[in-house]
Amino acid sequence: MNKIILTIILSSLLFACSSVKLTEEQRMLNEIRRDVPFQLDSLKPTNSYSWSFANNDIITAEPDYEIRDDGALFVYRTFFNGPKQAQQPNIVWRNLFIIKKKHRVICVDRILIDGKTKGIVYILQSKNKSYPSYGLYQWDVTRLEHLELVGSILEDMKNSTLKRFNLSNSTPKLMSSDIKTPSSQDDYWRLIFHADSLYEQGRYDDAIRVYTEAFADDRYIFPSKLSSVAYKLRMVDKEEAAYKFDKHRIRMEKDYYQMPDSATVPSYEDEFDKRADIYNYDLSLKNHLEEMLERDQAYRTQWILSRQLHHEETQYDIALRLRADSIDSLNQVEIRQILKEHGFPKKTEVGTSACEAAWIIIQHAPLDVQKEYLPMLERAATEGNIQAALVAALHDRIDVREGRPQKYGTQRNHNGICPLLNKKMVNQWRKEVGLPPLDEYSK
Repeated sequence: MNKIILTIILSSLLFACSSVKLTEEQRMLNEIRRDVPFQLDSLKPTNSYSWSFANNDIITAEPDYEIRDDGALFVYRTFFNGPKQAQQPNIVWRNLFIIKKKHRVICVDRILIDGKTKGIVYILQSKNKSYPSYGLYQWDVTRLEHLELVGSILEDMKNSTLKRFNLSNSTPKLMSSDIKTPSSQDDYWRLIFHADSLYEQGRYDDAIRVYTEAFADDRYIFPSKLSSVAYKLRMVDKEEAAYKFDKHRIRMEKDYYQMPDSATVPSYEDEFDKRADIYNYDLSLKNHLEEMLERDQAYRTQWILSRQLHHEETQYDIALRLRADSIDSLNQVEIRQILKEHGFPKKTEVGTSACEAAWIIIQHAPLDVQKEYLPMLERAATEGNIQAALVAALHDRIDVREGRPQKYGTQRNHNGICPLLNKKMVNQWRKEVGLPPLDEYSK
């Protein structure tokens, strides 16, 4: 008996030693397959939070929602059970699965193509120790008080699904095909939105071409976008283009580096080691702040560009505005958590751009949030972590929103510069915080 027990123990130990530790992605895929009650075949990553799938037959499971090609969404399941309906062509069926124990929401969008089910699996994963890479959210995505934020993210995912399967017929064109090299920040974003749309449709080579055009002028580039585009392209085996955009960021951003366990450009490991020794950043915090800034600017700009196309606000414009507002709310939840845990980030910890990202997110916050964090930003400017001019702009914004004249003349409305506290002193005050004279600023 003792020999048998010993043999079992030894066998178990040998098995444990020979077993391969699953990667974070493999663990996530295993859990998706377990939590989704129907089969998903040929799962392939499309970006950091979604996978495509293609089954050889039809998934007959009833959906929770039905999405039409005009973007309209209908609740499919009701309290009353009617006859079971078959899925129709050009109609997306959506199922949501809330996994509270894992702080995860799984969204499955599926469509019939040639008698087979194809679709996309999206993951909303709260950040935790088990999923540091897939955990994109610093807050619990399964809690009721975050329902509006989750709804906004699911709306974005719906639009991505419609584009991927060429079903969207209600999205206005935000860029001109004549733009080849950006000559303004708006041009840059028009090209980025167009390239993102091509990527979502699976037209990867066309997307690479337009991304290359968008990244032609360093003055307008958000560096984190180079990395996020490279990541997406690597997910669809476009390694050469991904490598090109990674190298572009390395050249452009002198304090940018990757850690050895996550390096996507091994040939630069020696350079990364040198930069890590020099800067020693908190890369997790730095990357998070820069991603928040990119998110803030992308959704806000998409709404502004769409609004410029119409004399009156359309339903699509309203949807974009509400989405931008939701992104602001999401960013404010996350920036509060960051400021609570870390205080205002220091340049020595995250670099200049990430510090400025924190300021921009507060600049776009409600008035009470701006007033709450103004003293913290004033200290950050005194300590050299952000420019005094940025704090001056926040001072002015608060004053204007509360109906007072502004001190530094940084705020405008449709009539021009908002009323000034003292026209004779304004340029002196501007000089003290590093701003140019007002007449030069107004040109």
